[in-house]
Formats: sequence, C-alpha cells, structure tokens
Amino acid sequence: MTRICLLLLSAAALSAGCEKSREPSGSGELSSGDKDMFRNLPSGSPIVFGGNYMKVAQFMEQTGLGAVSAKLDSAKGMQAFMTCLGMNDKLKIAGSMAISERTADMRMVMGGIGAGEVEGCAKKIEATYKADGDYLTVEVSDPKSDVAFLKLKDGSLYTRVEGKGGGMGGMGAPKYQALSREDLEADVASAKKGSIADDGKLNDIVAKVDRTQTFWFAGSLAGTPAADKVKEVYGSMDLTDGFGIFVSVQVADPSLADKAEEGIDQVKSMSDALPGELKTLLKELDFKRKGDRIRVSLKLSTEQVGRVVKSLGGLMGGLGGGRRGGGGF
Repeated sequence: MTRICLLLLSAAALSAGCEKSREPSGSGELSSGDKDMFRNLPSGSPIVFGGNYMKVAQFMEQTGLGAVSAKLDSAKGMQAFMTCLGMNDKLKIAGSMAISERTADMRMVMGGIGAGEVEGCAKKIEATYKADGDYLTVEVSDPKSDVAFLKLKDGSLYTRVEGKGGGMGGMGAPKYQALSREDLEADVASAKKGSIADDGKLNDIVAKVDRTQTFWFAGSLAGTPAADKVKEVYGSMDLTDGFGIFVSVQVADPSLADKAEEGIDQVKSMSDALPGELKTLLKELDFKRKGDRIRVSLKLSTEQVGRVVKSLGGLMGGLGGGRRGGGGF
C-alpha cells in the first residue's frame, strides 16, 4: 500500500497546467461476473477494490516513481513479481481489506490468469516457484519473502497478505510470508457462509464508483480505527494515459470537512514555497466540498508525471535514512 500513498502524494505535487477532471459517474450494481469473484472473499472486510491493482506497480516502474518509492520500500523482489503480473491485460482483481489498530489483511481473487502466468513471472525475475496441486508458492529474494496462491474451481487464484505494525493498520508494512494451504482453504470455506457479494450496504457504496477505470476502491470505515473520522470512501485511478484520480470521502464530523477545506486553502497559499515543478501543484488540485462530503480529482498527462517524478526524487532524498517499509502489493 506504500505505492498507493505515494501515488496520492504525486497527484498532490504536480506542476502547472494539470487538467482538472470531472466527477465520474458510478457504474451501478456489480455485474454477475464481478459478483462471482467477490463471492470468493469472506464477508466482514470494510474496504473492497477491483480492476487491475497490479497496474499500480507497473505504473510506478514505467514512470520512474518506483525509484522514488525505493527509499521507502524494502520489498523489491515482490514488487518486481507483482509488476510482471500486472502487465497481463487479462488480469482482473476482486479484493478486500480488513483493518484493525495495528494490522491490515488484504485478500485478492485474481481472474484472467492462472498457474502458468504465476510460474512465468516467477521465472522472469528468477524467483522460486513451487506447485502442489492447486497450491502455488513464489519465493523471492531482495529480501527473502514468499506468497501463496490457491487455485479455485473456476480457475481464478486466491491469495491473502498480512500487514503488521506501522501506522494506519500496518498497511505500509505487509508481511510477505506464504500462508498455508489450510489457511487459504479456510478463507474460501468462510466465503461460502458469507461473502463480500452478500454485503448489501457495502455494495451500495461500490455502485457509486466508476469501475471502468484501471483501479477502484470503496468502503465503509464503520468499526475501524478511522470510524470517528470517516463514514465512507470511494474512488478510482485511471492509468491508461498518464495518471488520473478521483476520491470521495464522507466525514463523520462535518467540522472535519471545514478543517480540510481551510487546510487546502492554507497549503495552496504556501505553494510558492515548494521546490521546482511542485510549486503549482495544489493550485491545480480540484477540491470540492458539499456538506459532509469531500471530493478530490486530478488528471495528469504522461509528460507531467515525468516532470513531477524528478521533483519528487529531490523532495524524497532526505528520507533515505528513515524507517523502511514494505509495499510490493
């Protein structure tokens, strides 16, 4: 998740001339195919996501943001593996995330690829691939870590990654240790008793998202450490031509929206103090507030992303000695 945070930072650090994007329309109810994928995810997770999540890692590498994030990232081998999977245009993901005070568990069902693609990417980055029937593992070096997949009856792959320690539920430090066959099979069995596809309230939020974009996410933060601040959140990223992002947040306390609006105005007033290409970033950020809802959007061209990468490289230069966290997923 370090990559997602860095992408959001990049959006907030863009040069002049950024094209402000319009609020996208929601895609409505999940299609039958999408519902089939989400039926393999146990209920109870407050956040879901879909599209090609691995395209984020691929985008980082292609634009040079991967080199910038390396200052915060110690999971280079896993990043390379996931970037390889993301290059497959047939890949489609249904995912969920459960957050507690110090942990974050991310579950994903991957459609459009199978054991052959996993093995191919493992060989490409010189990782160790093992298959025991429908149970697959990939072990990478730099540093040593591994991940496991369970092949489902419909041919899709299921995996779970545990995050422990760190802030925001530990999302910045996923634990790359392959879960056992029994653990993964228990998740799939649990989904048969109750799945994400059965969560009506969560799916109502999902319906608001433009799911035609490269990557999308939606969730209700009730029952999480952020429940006193955020009710629901949804948004999407478009990585097909440059970088586009839209995020909608419903705050639990309207005064927080007031503070956010005031904060944006204050930061914009200080934007001239930012170095190089970062100076006019916030002046171009499209920020809207209506009642208890905040909406932020931005659209960047490939060229603009390239320019901000250079500026971010200098801005992040002083972080090399800080705490390093994982982020290959």
